[in-house]
Amino acid sequence: MSDTSAQTHWPQEQCFRSFKHCLPVCRESVYGEFFDAFREDIKVKRESAAIKNLKTIFDATFELASKGGFDAMSLRDLSQTTGISMGGLYNYIRSKDKLAQMVNDFLSQRLAPLAYSLNLESGSPRQRLATRLRIYIYMGSLFRPWYRFVYMESKSMARQQRDQAKQFDLVDTAKLKELIEEGVHAGEMQCNNTELTASALLALIQDWYLKSWKYKQNDTSTDDYANFLVSLTDKLLANNDQHTGDQSGYNAHSGKNNL
Repeated sequence: MSDTSAQTHWPQEQCFRSFKHCLPVCRESVYGEFFDAFREDIKVKRESAAIKNLKTIFDATFELASKGGFDAMSLRDLSQTTGISMGGLYNYIRSKDKLAQMVNDFLSQRLAPLAYSLNLESGSPRQRLATRLRIYIYMGSLFRPWYRFVYMESKSMARQQRDQAKQFDLVDTAKLKELIEEGVHAGEMQCNNTELTASALLALIQDWYLKSWKYKQNDTSTDDYANFLVSLTDKLLANNDQHTGDQSGYNAHSGKNNL
């Protein structure tokens, strides 16, 4: 889905377009990735047919959950919405709990790691924090229904899925906290409470994919929000005793501060 020249732009060119070119999966190919992750559990072995039906099943799941909640949704509702028989559904999912588990597992163990591997180890803690914040926002744009489902519907899932969703949140907070602490140690940042700061940043990230209607209404693009979040973080964590030439808080295209 990407050409070599486009791949070389990330992370030097930190924008949504460059990220999409570099990421090895997209909205169109995500169900092929899903099939590969769960091919041992899925009874339908013809890949093209399986991928087509997986897209139908999960698109309907996300839609039904967003309207009435996952707890209220039954597999019969899913069958009626998709036009796939109950027997046909069981070729892909054994139960509602299994469906929820598959979403959780796929997001936390397959999809997110693909993206976070692009948060390269080179660069200062400040630069790597900016890159990671952008990755969160870009992934939230590309795979909003997946992230929204895990966040909003975990309360109605089995305990294992609830705990897994909480762990996903805790891991993200810990990663942000670690980068902030590195920045403080390096003298690039000032922060009195790294745990609360990381949690607050994660809340701003989650707001992007949970309240997309609000940002769409205000014509806020993915890059607009990512640039704002990075600039806000730079201001929040600025070490006023140190002046650096790093431009990570600026729009890569306009050169203007987006705060």
